[in-house]
Amino acid sequence: MATRNEIVAAIREVEDTTAVLATGARPQSLKDLLVMGDLNREEYLQILHDSFSQQNIPSYRCDDALVTNSPRMGIAYYNHDAFLQTIDSLTSGDSIDPIVKPWSTGPWLPEAFADDLRRAIPLSDGSAVLDLLRTFDEYPPNLREAICARCILEIQIKSRQIEGTTLGLGKETLAADICFAGLRYLHAKEGQYFRGIRYLEDTLPTLPDESQTIARELAASSNNYFLARSID
Repeated sequence: MATRNEIVAAIREVEDTTAVLATGARPQSLKDLLVMGDLNREEYLQILHDSFSQQNIPSYRCDDALVTNSPRMGIAYYNHDAFLQTIDSLTSGDSIDPIVKPWSTGPWLPEAFADDLRRAIPLSDGSAVLDLLRTFDEYPPNLREAICARCILEIQIKSRQIEGTTLGLGKETLAADICFAGLRYLHAKEGQYFRGIRYLEDTLPTLPDESQTIARELAASSNNYFLARSID
């Protein structure tokens, strides 16, 4: 069985690899990697899968990443130009929509990805990439403003909708969405990256006491959705 370091080395040996980053909630664990190159995603992941197979490293596709079985590691890939476009869309506030993923507890958040990049550990050369990562040392103002505005709008609209909803699942979904938007707003307002429900206990302590109290209530139960109405 290959070690995590051996898998990283195998990735770096692939000719089309230009940069490797350890990302995720615990980048030191090497459980989540972000790889960059000049090929498109499908081409690169197929080349990497074939390379792994030749080295007896079992792997399979999951959504837009390649996953190794033992040890379990998730390997995401970005074409270099696409990565630059992603950075631009984050810093400008143009990319703020949550995305439902099969592996995510709650939706995947653009600001969580920005935080991943902020804390990423380089595993290969690439000073240009490192300079880009420093973009997120502080919460980009345009991203913060766009998220706050979107969350307030969502809270306002869904607060009106929920009053006329009697169906159980429909009302519960609206309440959960309002709570989630409230949590997202409270973090963005304070310039703190919200990593989602799964890592809430990691991010709540970064909030001021008043915001932290409201956030804990919103996270405790969707029945507390009404608290989100007062956070603007």
